[in-house]
Amino acid sequence: MMRILAGLCLCFAALAQAAALPVGEPDVRVREDGDAYVVEVDFFVPVMPPKAWQVLTDFDHMAEFIPHLESSRVLQRRGYTWLVAQAGDLEVGIFRFRYESQREIVLLPYKSIQGHAMTGTLRLDSLTTLTPDREGTHIHYQAKGTTETPLPAMFGLSIMSERVRAQFTAMQAEILRRNGRVRG
Repeated sequence: MMRILAGLCLCFAALAQAAALPVGEPDVRVREDGDAYVVEVDFFVPVMPPKAWQVLTDFDHMAEFIPHLESSRVLQRRGYTWLVAQAGDLEVGIFRFRYESQREIVLLPYKSIQGHAMTGTLRLDSLTTLTPDREGTHIHYQAKGTTETPLPAMFGLSIMSERVRAQFTAMQAEILRRNGRVRG
């Protein structure tokens, strides 16, 4: 009986420790592939996929919490296929790069969000997947995109990495905020 109690105590202690695990910053990887940038991001949120989904698909309010995104709105909804327009800017020293895009977004609720460039100065195809586990949701984002105005070579990767990290850190923070959580 004492072994069972001791085992239960260890299990509860492990669960409590897992629940208190810190939420790390998004892991961002950016590389060039010819004229395109390839982006991969992985991060974790201690909420189940439907809660994370609410923020990941809140295109009409993204400009309120994503840095450098000036506007974002759903132009059309046809079931699980949406047309989304977004615009923003990227400042690098004295240079300013304005971007706009219209993308077709195909939703597979609580599992994936697939984006395909339709028009714009930023042509981006992306796939976001949500993978549940007992403590929350792992989110993986991968994208490949080109811009009409190439970034200066000396700024390209580092600036792109910095901006992507800021955007996904803000996305993660918004998921946590809306669910009464804070970064650990």
